[in-house]
Amino acid sequence: FLQDPTAGTVTFRGRPIDPTNTGEMRERRKQLQIVFQDPNSSLNPRMTVGQTLEEALAFHKIVPKSDRSARVRELLETVGLNEQFRGRYANELSGGQRQRIGIARALAVDPELIVADEAVSALDVSVQAQILQLLARLREEKGLAYLFISHQLGVVRSISDAVAVMYLGKIVEQAPTEQIFRNPLHPYTQALMAAAPIPNPRARRERIILTGDPPSPVNPPSGCRFRTRCRYVTEHCAAEVPELREIEPSHLVACHY
Repeated sequence: FLQDPTAGTVTFRGRPIDPTNTGEMRERRKQLQIVFQDPNSSLNPRMTVGQTLEEALAFHKIVPKSDRSARVRELLETVGLNEQFRGRYANELSGGQRQRIGIARALAVDPELIVADEAVSALDVSVQAQILQLLARLREEKGLAYLFISHQLGVVRSISDAVAVMYLGKIVEQAPTEQIFRNPLHPYTQALMAAAPIPNPRARRERIILTGDPPSPVNPPSGCRFRTRCRYVTEHCAAEVPELREIEPSHLVACHY
């Protein structure tokens, strides 16, 4: 954990993760890895690419020291880079190349789940497509699972099997990807979809304008957290927190409306 949790629990494969248990966390890090939003700040500027990848192998004792060089070369090839990148520093790489190194570092321990925290939002659109294709290929080849965090709806649709929409830290809608894009049910999800640009100048659709500013997550409104900006708000919304319930098969929504 980069920060100590203040509330709640995180479970993996049905078991809660205890961040205070050093031994358990060391084992968990082999199963769970993260790719950060900014590849420039997540890489050590004083370490070469080779040193960065070898560090994970040495810490977790993944392969013997004599085999680490070959494993680094394999990791570079996996993410579409060649041996020449081994001796380079982060400032000598492009944004896309740095993110590929971040992905290679996560892959070094053969994880089961990778948390991709806005993993392409800092990249150019053409580079975003390359990284998304890489992630999709790795998912198929290695059987990886991703928890992909993003505010870009097009990216979410291209990479995800299922989507959970959050507002002020609460899930308000959850469904398989195509189902939620075809039929968004929560007013907040509908507003998000309406705000996404359409690559067709002749296409027209209803714009949903959200009024007011988002409340503070430290002091959220009573009842439904979205009620202060919702066009369907009623007195009931302020009095009771809506439960996440199944409206149609595999489609869950937290909304009184």
